[in-house]
Amino acid sequence: MFEMNEEQTALFEKLTPLQKEISLNSISGMNNIDAYKASKGKAKTEKAMESSVSQILSNHKVAAFIKSMANHIVNPAIMTRNEMMERLSGLARTNMSDLITWGVQGVLEPQDINEDGEELDPEDFMDNQEPQTVWVVKPSALQDPTKVASIAEVSAGKDGIKIKQHSPLAAMKQLAELAGYEAPKQVEVTAKEELTPWGAITVAKDE
Repeated sequence: MFEMNEEQTALFEKLTPLQKEISLNSISGMNNIDAYKASKGKAKTEKAMESSVSQILSNHKVAAFIKSMANHIVNPAIMTRNEMMERLSGLARTNMSDLITWGVQGVLEPQDINEDGEELDPEDFMDNQEPQTVWVVKPSALQDPTKVASIAEVSAGKDGIKIKQHSPLAAMKQLAELAGYEAPKQVEVTAKEELTPWGAITVAKDE
């Protein structure tokens, strides 16, 4: 439920129960059909729903209430402040270890004898191997939208596939600015007089 002042409350109380429901649903960002489906309307088909909700929203009392609530109207295409903070918090908390697991590949366990029946020296066997460090994206990370969003870039080159993560420090800095955690910035203003054909004027400059 939205907070309302006295004027908004008075306009709201003039509406019927169905008008109230559809008005609030519309303000919340629902389209016409969804606004009607979420209410207690009796229309069954989408055509009937669309017709009913259009009539309700065009009612002068409903229109007046919705207009008075303009500051509360939610556009679902625009990210809210809370959504921004949640997204930035997710980026700041996600580490590379949350995204990938790594290990060494290419080192085989030596056998006691080779194909000719000769005994193998374990040290000689290991010297002939070319171990490589490899990484794999964790299945759990791929199922987590927040962790997937923290991946800035995946590229392939001569050294293999590389993964780059969005900077957690940059995310924390933006989060601090959005949440107002930073100390107030001091701005110094200097002023000087300049002569003009109309006399002396004072000009202020930020430093």
